[in-house]
Amino acid sequence: MKIIFPVAIIILFFTSFKLMPAKDKILSLTAQIEKRSGDTFLMKVTLTNNSPDTVKYITWDCTWEKVYSINSDRWTITASDQFCFKNGHIEIKIPPYGSDIKNLELIKEKGIAKVKNQKFKIGFNYITNFTIKKIPSKYSATPNRDWEMIWSNDVSPNLFL
Repeated sequence: MKIIFPVAIIILFFTSFKLMPAKDKILSLTAQIEKRSGDTFLMKVTLTNNSPDTVKYITWDCTWEKVYSINSDRWTITASDQFCFKNGHIEIKIPPYGSDIKNLELIKEKGIAKVKNQKFKIGFNYITNFTIKKIPSKYSATPNRDWEMIWSNDVSPNLFL
């Protein structure tokens, strides 16, 4: 009986702590080339929730491509050619251990010569809070400092790398 009480306290003490995943490990981004056509690539970008909780992020209705970046000046992410009446911000939810898959179109910049190592990464601007501030006679939508950039794996457009 004397041993059970201290053991129970020790077990209770160690099970009362909850390990939180690191903030940069909650979301992960993977990118792969789906289709090649001359100087254009269609990229499949998968944003994965690695946590047991639902993850929310802010993006735009029509120009959702603007939350993605690329770390190379040789490529440009193009916006989709969809007709849009309202381009407001929306909140996307990714369920626990679920994924959000998007297709990005990349175009090679004109006048840039081929370089041996053309590897690049796709970045996702993870915005968790968005406020619209009223300015006299116009509105300005500015993200708070509640964002971070999440980078994908290295992608090589060269077939031989």
